[in-house]
Amino acid sequence: MKKAGSKSLMISFGVVAAATVLATGFLAMPTSLISSAETSRAVAYSENLSVVAHKDATTTETGTRSSVTLINGGTTISNYQARSFDWENIKFFELSFNPSALPNDLASYSYSYSVTWAPQTIEDNKVDFNKEYASTKTIVSENNVAKEDVKTKINFLIDDNVMEGENNFTASQTAMKDNEAYNITFGGWGTYLFSFECNGVSSSAVYELKPTDPTTLEEPKLIVKENGISNAGKGSKYVVSVDEKYKFVNRQLIKWSISGKDRDGKEYVLAPADKEIAGNQDKATIEPNDAVMRTGLSFNFDPKREGTWTISCDILDAPNGTSVKNAKTEQISTIEGFSSSSIIWIIVGCAAAVAIIVTVIVVVRVKKEKVY
Repeated sequence: MKKAGSKSLMISFGVVAAATVLATGFLAMPTSLISSAETSRAVAYSENLSVVAHKDATTTETGTRSSVTLINGGTTISNYQARSFDWENIKFFELSFNPSALPNDLASYSYSYSVTWAPQTIEDNKVDFNKEYASTKTIVSENNVAKEDVKTKINFLIDDNVMEGENNFTASQTAMKDNEAYNITFGGWGTYLFSFECNGVSSSAVYELKPTDPTTLEEPKLIVKENGISNAGKGSKYVVSVDEKYKFVNRQLIKWSISGKDRDGKEYVLAPADKEIAGNQDKATIEPNDAVMRTGLSFNFDPKREGTWTISCDILDAPNGTSVKNAKTEQISTIEGFSSSSIIWIIVGCAAAVAIIVTVIVVVRVKKEKVY
């Protein structure tokens, strides 16, 4: 009896010890392994979110599929499937969620579609949204709705595109409305992480829009338009734009600069950074600091002083890089009336003309007196 009791006690002790070891092993499991299990579910669940890229309302694009490493928040997912497109070929994304993936036993549902956007391309098969320039916005969100009222399809229009119909959300006006850089500074190129969440269920998809390589384009052409009266109250202000073929270039590669003289002949460049260029050290600046907006498809020119100016557009090989293409406007005048130097020359010219006239009269009179 004692042996049997001892044996039972040993078995019980062994079971407890084994359970303790297993429990300790589970608690000591690296968080990366736990994250891997969680991300595996996330990857599998991504199949329930379908994203179709549209060139227009009736034409879709297939793009190029690739396997990437996705970094977002505290999660890193390997072998994540992404699709890439040329920015110029895409007007909007159609997002569709499979409603059968939602649980059936809930009285109501709370859900949202969101997008994380970053002005970057896929590099080395990696997409990293943990960047200071990445921006996450809610596209649409609803709480406590019936299952049949969950929006299972929406359209996400990039840039400033518009389209008739319901459930259309424009990136520049809705999802990115407090991020001016989206449409003005960069435009819609970049990487997009679309997500759908409902009562703890999450799905996602990554899409890339690639900008046009400017080296494949012809030299830019500039369009100059008057844009009302200068804020200084004298002369006109202007908008100078690059031609349509540069619409889908990374706008950080389109840089504007100014050279010219005011009505008194004083030479100017646009901003203090331009004084670092050889030959500009002694020139004044139109803008007091370098915060002036000088990249993008167009340039608003209001020098707030009268003068004659030439506006230049440089296409760079990289942001803050080297110019590979260039175009210049003809000379633009913001002078009203005559400058002081012009007035001086007019006076000198008039005096010279009077002197010539007087001289001619004197000579004629002298000749007449000699004849008599």
